[in-house]
Amino acid sequence: MCSMKLIRILIVALLSGMTGAGCGGPVSRIRVSQLRALRIGMAPDEVQRLLGMPAFRGSGNEWGAHTPHTDLVWTYDDTGVVDSFRAVRLRAEFAKGRLVYVGSYRLRRATDDSTPLFTLNSDGKVNEAPDLARWFRQ
Repeated sequence: MCSMKLIRILIVALLSGMTGAGCGGPVSRIRVSQLRALRIGMAPDEVQRLLGMPAFRGSGNEWGAHTPHTDLVWTYDDTGVVDSFRAVRLRAEFAKGRLVYVGSYRLRRATDDSTPLFTLNSDGKVNEAPDLARWFRQ
């Protein structure tokens, strides 16, 4: 009897967590066109207007920056049940108040490896995965 009640509670909790998944976090709202509009040298407020508020902000030292001299890192991360399975992440790095790197990847937890989806390097070079549109809205 008690185990059936526990199962019902777990099912309700799981379903309620799924209702907001996929539509609530910053990464799930970012479009491919927004990624393509990013440019090296943009100010943080320009990036924020384009992508929205980041989920987290930290220093380059805290977040293991990809580029030298990075002093600010923004991460965009979805936390819903479905998004945990998607595991799509995006980070924007700034140095002296200017965008110097953007990278998005899909984290593969089983292998602790990541699959790059989109990168904008400090030289302005863009790399897109063939399935970018699968992970970001059109």
